Amino acid sequence: MATRPKQADFPMTGKGVEAPKFKDVDRLADKLTELRDDRATLSTQIGDTERRLMEAMKGHELTTYFYSDRKVEYKEGVAHVKIKTVKADSKGSDNGSDSDDVPT
Repeated sequence: MATRPKQADFPMTGKGVEAPKFKDVDRLADKLTELRDDRATLSTQIGDTERRLMEAMKGHELTTYFYSDRKVEYKEGVAHVKIKTVKADSKGSDNGSDSDDVPT
């Protein structure tokens, strides 16, 4: 993502007027801003991919789909996709743990 241009500080000098400057705080604040902006972009991409997955499952008339060690469930009434990691216990039954449970 493109970084924003830095805004120049307003020149305030003199005892008791000048704001304190800490380079580590500036650096970490910039990093947090970048991560926040990246998260916003990723949220959009996740929503788009989830919508396309729902459309693909609906097109194939699927409500449940297994691949690798995952189970994908599509609930049409609430327009929702859930992806679980499926772990088989010693008896062979499936115990799914949620890895993604985000409604759209």
